[in-house]
Amino acid sequence: MPHSPATRPARTGSAAAAAARALLSGAVLLVLLVGLPVLLWWATRIVGPDGIRSLDNLLTTQDSGQTFLLALAVVGWVGWGMFALSVLVEIPAQLAGRTAPSLRFVLGQRTAATLVGAVFLVLPAGTALASAAAPAQAATPAATATLRSGSSTSVVQRSAVPAAAHDVAEHDTVRYTVRQVRPAESLWSIAEQRLGDGNRWKEIADLNDGRTMADGTTFRSDAPIQPGWILELPVDARSPQATPATASQDGTTAAEQPGTYTVVAGDSLSAIAQQELGDAGQWPEIFELNKGHAQPGGHHLTDPDRIYPREQLQLPGGPSSERPAPKQSATPHRRPEQHPSTHPAPVTSSPATAAPAPSAPVTPAPSATSHTIAPSAPASPQAPAPQPSATPPATAAPQSSAAPDTSTAADSTSTGSRMPLFAVGGGLLAAAVLATVGLRRSHQQRRRGIGRRIALPTGSAAATERALRATEQPDAPGFIDGALRTAAVHLAADGRELPDLAAAVYSPAGLELLLSESAPPVAPFSADAGDLARWLCPPHSGELLASARTDMIEAPYPALVTVGSTADGRTVLVDLEHYGMVVLTGPARREVLRALALELATSRYAEQLDIAVTDGACPGLPALLPEWFTVYDTAAGAAQAAGSHHATQAQALAALGVDGLRQARLRDDQASAWTPHLLLADEPDSDVVAELASLAGQVPATASAVITAAGTVPGALPASAWLLNTAADQVRLPDVDLTVTLQVLPDDAYADVVALLAESDASQPDVQAPAPKVGGPADLSFLVLAQSEPAAPQVAVPEQTSPPAVIPPDEHQEATPEGGLLAGLADFGDLADAPLEPEPAAPAADVESKSESDPGPARDAEAGTESETDVETESVPFVPALAPPAQMPAPADPLIRVLGPVDVIGVKGTTDSKYLRTVTEIAAWMVLHPGLDHHALDEAIWPGRDVSRKTRNPWISRLRALLGSAADGTKYLPAIATTDDARYRLAEQVTSDWQLFQDLAAKGFASSGDQADDLLRAALDLVRGRPFSAIPPRRYIWAEHPAQDMIAAIVDVAAVLGERRLALADPRGALWATTKGLDVAPEAEHLYRITFRAHAALGDHEGLDRAASHLERLCDALGSDMEDATVELLRSLLTSAPLR
Repeated sequence: MPHSPATRPARTGSAAAAAARALLSGAVLLVLLVGLPVLLWWATRIVGPDGIRSLDNLLTTQDSGQTFLLALAVVGWVGWGMFALSVLVEIPAQLAGRTAPSLRFVLGQRTAATLVGAVFLVLPAGTALASAAAPAQAATPAATATLRSGSSTSVVQRSAVPAAAHDVAEHDTVRYTVRQVRPAESLWSIAEQRLGDGNRWKEIADLNDGRTMADGTTFRSDAPIQPGWILELPVDARSPQATPATASQDGTTAAEQPGTYTVVAGDSLSAIAQQELGDAGQWPEIFELNKGHAQPGGHHLTDPDRIYPREQLQLPGGPSSERPAPKQSATPHRRPEQHPSTHPAPVTSSPATAAPAPSAPVTPAPSATSHTIAPSAPASPQAPAPQPSATPPATAAPQSSAAPDTSTAADSTSTGSRMPLFAVGGGLLAAAVLATVGLRRSHQQRRRGIGRRIALPTGSAAATERALRATEQPDAPGFIDGALRTAAVHLAADGRELPDLAAAVYSPAGLELLLSESAPPVAPFSADAGDLARWLCPPHSGELLASARTDMIEAPYPALVTVGSTADGRTVLVDLEHYGMVVLTGPARREVLRALALELATSRYAEQLDIAVTDGACPGLPALLPEWFTVYDTAAGAAQAAGSHHATQAQALAALGVDGLRQARLRDDQASAWTPHLLLADEPDSDVVAELASLAGQVPATASAVITAAGTVPGALPASAWLLNTAADQVRLPDVDLTVTLQVLPDDAYADVVALLAESDASQPDVQAPAPKVGGPADLSFLVLAQSEPAAPQVAVPEQTSPPAVIPPDEHQEATPEGGLLAGLADFGDLADAPLEPEPAAPAADVESKSESDPGPARDAEAGTESETDVETESVPFVPALAPPAQMPAPADPLIRVLGPVDVIGVKGTTDSKYLRTVTEIAAWMVLHPGLDHHALDEAIWPGRDVSRKTRNPWISRLRALLGSAADGTKYLPAIATTDDARYRLAEQVTSDWQLFQDLAAKGFASSGDQADDLLRAALDLVRGRPFSAIPPRRYIWAEHPAQDMIAAIVDVAAVLGERRLALADPRGALWATTKGLDVAPEAEHLYRITFRAHAALGDHEGLDRAASHLERLCDALGSDMEDATVELLRSLLTSAPLR
């Protein structure tokens, strides 16, 4: 029931305790920073001279200990230096309101953060208390304000303005989102602004004491606060409009200063003006205010129709009270905080705007150690919180609304209209972009909270993603890279240099290298028709070396990039280092430049590239991929950096004593020094072009190249340079007999790809999971086998300090990182080398019956396991084990399975096997997208094609024949002419394993005890692998977004069930659940923590080591570190194995 701040007991002595901690921390800092070096200096003066003299006679005289004392003094100085450096890093970071960067190999940073934070806590200046003790959730440069109305939710990203804070009155408190501002916020500043008195910070501290924040950190008043945390404030907290304006340094109030706005995908100036100013007609004011201003990535706003995600726009100033309030409408102009439905129309012109109702609350199994799971948030601030019940609350279907009439830099379009753009490059650009997006989504899934979903693109960006998937060649980049690296390995072994590559041609016949000079080929290449200047590698060559061999050598041609395709569809790539300088002229010069920049930034052929860009070369891209780009304000500055890079590498080549780069790059100890420096300049001045041309013509050539887009033909160019006129329909490549159609990326397609990358950025907040669509069979008992066998002996689970909370799917305040789709890691296939579960014991040791199709969780550890455990088991109450899995009976009606390889079972008819692949895809699309018309079907199954009835209807008839009829004679796929709205719908009896999964999971979350766990177990039993696995390339282009939703839901169920089984002392049941989840999402680190604890409970130290090794290799593949919670858990469980 509601409580009042007046009756809530305050923490006794909290202010005094904070002051005492601050004084103590200050004293410790003073001693460590001042007293310790004084002591070290005194000691060094005593032991230094004798120690240095003893070093000279260390091997000729007896050691007197002076050398050891000198070494101790040196270690002391090094340790003090590390701590002092940590303090110097922490102070500005905490003052700026951000997490200090982690200093590798520097000890004491966490101690420094704690001490500095404790001192800053009591300062009334309003410093931010950035924590280094636990990494905060990644915050975007703009604050995120979450606005609730009823049960719908929307997200608005803005820069730091007073109105960006988030308040929602719930019972007797108001919620406030900590903003990322300068100067940073603190409890004092929040209390001063929102409560009128900074001394009331103690009330905020009392209200939030012990609460878990969005990044999983437990709130403590003496610890730092972070942007993105949602704090509860007393009920009398003022709204942003009622807060007194704070004077700025120039004397103006915050309300009088111009606001700023962060652009996201789907925005236009008119939409921003309508939302922020209340009048779409005021967009020219926004444009004039920002015209010519530098944006992230170096771009300047010059065209009102071309704005890009993450741009910061100044809004017209004036007191907020004088601005017209935004009109309330059912059609907001901003992208809502909503995970796309699993039933979206493939062709959309705008995102849906209604958010789903919260899902059913989760009720844990009763246990002394079980985690408390809160019910879902109320539908409105005034409504009382619902109490958990055995029946999930009814949820209304989301309502669609009209969409905005404009979008960011591109109008919504169909998939087919985008496909020719990406087809020109043979699908290599599409494959590179999608691999990058997949890897970024994997990181998003990893940090996602349970019950949350990652943000996915909508509208035009979603259509462009489908076009990319329809044209990509997912295996081609790996084949090209593998062939080139295999050749490099053999060339290095033979002591030869890399051949000068004029061009490379990829086609179904394989990879052909066109060399500037003839050279004997090496495996896997052979001379094409006896021509030593044309090397050919067939597509399925048995001479390709394994990645374990090729990964040991640096990329031989890291500046390789697609330039276009020939008339017969072959894809042509060029090595930019071969030319040294490429000058783009003609009307499509910027479109070509941006296509090159995008493919280079997502290249598979290089471990790293240093891409220098100038203003306007590729707007928005550097901010999204900062590890690849360096932005220069002027072309002259970029040219100076290029000259410095060239001079450094020329000196290195001379010191190495080699003739050129092609020899140096194969040196084992020198290869990594030749990272290419690629300069992309848009319209540089003529004198800068002349300087760059002189640089490109120098000998020897270094690992660098210059690509410029120029409106006019520059003067003298080096002999190797390529002057490329984009006005021609086809372009002839220099040095080789090839004519290509250039790969271009128009502004609208480029903006969509930038939006796609922005939406997959790790800083994007996750969104509320949609409500489960419970609509399957009323009786699901046929999927859950009643327990009839004796239960296995139970094992006590060692307690974990601050164990990860089990969060219900509808609780959005938590953001515990979770796993997801491991897209982009196709080569990382060794996770399954060894099982995560303990090795099975002898059959006599098994006490649970296991079906033939599923071994179940009851695998005993090796002999002696129980005697090795350090925990007492006598005090653990008896808890029934999970019901053993059942062999799912053949369904009475067709069941379309997508939770693994896609197939259809329970059919009543037949069809020719040659039609089965397409018919199965149509069935899967229909069951997940009911009620859509033939236009949506054509766009999903045959994108980019003009599909006629003559093409479509036979396939529908084949599907109808395969599914057959029910017992009463009705067709499982009714004829569209018999429907009321001429739309495709399967009969109600036809369902999918995804629908069954949602039904079982919803019932399991809403239940408690053994029945709940059996329902969740039955849901996981339906999972046979990653959703939509083993599908052919360029098929199921519509399935990526539903697959992301399914992966997240499976991981959530596995995590909840795993935690429940651990709480009930059933570690084998927990292992079974986490193994199911990790099969689908190997990067789900939260599942690994449950796995580690389960192995420890079983005493299976070998299994624990094996699982830890799996996670270490996964982190290496993902390019990330283990989470702090995982490291701490392993440190407590492992006593001998070294940690990362």
